[in-house]
This record gives sequence, structure tokens and C-alpha cells, in this order.
Amino acid sequence: MLRLDEIVDRHVPQGKHTVRPADIVAIEVINRLCAPCSEFALAEHWYASTALEELLGVPDAESPRIRLYRPLDALREAKDPSRAT
Repeated sequence: MLRLDEIVDRHVPQGKHTVRPADIVAIEVINRLCAPCSEFALAEHWYASTALEELLGVPDAESPRIRLYRPLDALREAKDPSRAT
């Protein structure tokens, strides 16, 4: 309903990532709402304990390799270009 995927796709290019940035952001948001933890804990432990692999289609084997913080950094930069690194 929020069309978060469209917002992310507009501001964060797919590039050569194996996982869509919109899916990474969805995983982060769901984690923050349900069981907040560090990005390391999310990738190493939390994600595997959920049904998100089936719901989002992002294999658990991919989760440790994805850079969880990069899509969020790109969204912050889109919101406030003065924060660009």
C-alpha cells in the first residue's frame, strides 16, 4: 500500500546487486518493527529464523552477502543531498 518498493527503485539503482534494494529495505523495515537488532545479527541469525525467505523470495544464503546498509544510505542521500559521502 505504501509503494515503498517504487520509492526505493526510484532512488537506489539496482546495479549489480543480486538482491533488489527494495527487498533489502523491506527486510530492514520488517526487522525494525518486529525484532530490532544489529545489521550483523539480522543477516547472520534473525533472517534465517523468519519466513521472509519464502515471502520475499530472497534466499537465506544471500542475506549475509548483501550489504544491508547501502540502500538505506542511498535513500538518506536522496532525502538530504548534503549528507552524500
